[in-house]
Amino acid sequence: GINQNQSDSGPLLKRRATTATEYSVSEEGRQINEYFHTPQSVVTYFTGREDLLENLKREFDPRKPNKASQQRRFVVQGLPGSGKTQFCCRFAAIVRELFWGVFWVDASTRESAENTFSEIAARGKVAQNMKAAKDWLTSSRAPWLLLIDNADDENIPVEDYFPDSLRGYILITTRNPAHRLHGNAGKGHYVFEELGYDDAQTLLLRAAYVKMPCKKEILEAAEKISEHMCYLP
Repeated sequence: GINQNQSDSGPLLKRRATTATEYSVSEEGRQINEYFHTPQSVVTYFTGREDLLENLKREFDPRKPNKASQQRRFVVQGLPGSGKTQFCCRFAAIVRELFWGVFWVDASTRESAENTFSEIAARGKVAQNMKAAKDWLTSSRAPWLLLIDNADDENIPVEDYFPDSLRGYILITTRNPAHRLHGNAGKGHYVFEELGYDDAQTLLLRAAYVKMPCKKEILEAAEKISEHMCYLP
């Protein structure tokens, strides 16, 4: 017969089974991605910072146990034009199948943040405001990735935009060094400055659709131009 403990565990096992079915993974063992929204497409000639992408992938992997029992956040800080947003969009494109949803918030002003949160709320078919959007993400049983972009205003607490969920992974781009303290995954933050010389040269050649190996004259011209390239577009 079924003892009392087995009987009591029935509803719990049923809920677990429902969750496993609803948020099943694909044949490759990846999370089924239902929502994907980033502010810009990733250019086909994106280059550079591959080691940083790989490190962040290890820190932002929802398949790993959350031993710290805290929401995982990471900050990409740097000057305008240093490629912060493009880097995060590239990262989101790489890992999208690990997350049920990838969402974007324009944090350049309070108004723009509220507007983009309203767009998230519309996807969740809840009241179109920031609180409802955050509550919708908080209630999710599947992992999601949130890109809080251009959080530069020192008078706006960026933590106001964090949904309260351990299943959440948050990427923040900012010019404000003070926001680095919000990063808690791995080293917590990257600081983007100039694009390295080799990466600048590779970016230039890819943007010009030059296949490698190429003529010596082309390489010499690229070398001269890349000496003056400071940032990713």
